[in-house]
Amino acid sequence: MRKAASRCRKFSNSASSTGSLIYTKADGILRDGNYRYGVAEKLLNLALKYYWCLGHIPTPPHCPVDRIVIEKTHLRGRVNWTEIKDEPQYRGVIEANQKSCRK
Repeated sequence: MRKAASRCRKFSNSASSTGSLIYTKADGILRDGNYRYGVAEKLLNLALKYYWCLGHIPTPPHCPVDRIVIEKTHLRGRVNWTEIKDEPQYRGVIEANQKSCRK
């Protein structure tokens, strides 16, 4: 469990860093001047998924979040992954997804 928690913390830091990097490189094309946390998460998760499929890394901490994943949770119709703005909101979606998968 500690190993999984550590991987999730590293992943969260990476998603935040990805958003910050893109923010500094693409300021003129950002939506309302912001780069959404959910979009950074999706980019990072897709990269991890492909590295995992190629056998370059161990299993990623969780699946990429998108509308289809969110619709399987109690957050259906209440959260749009492209509008996720910060880590607490993102973690709420991940927790909802994990609960949904346990059913």
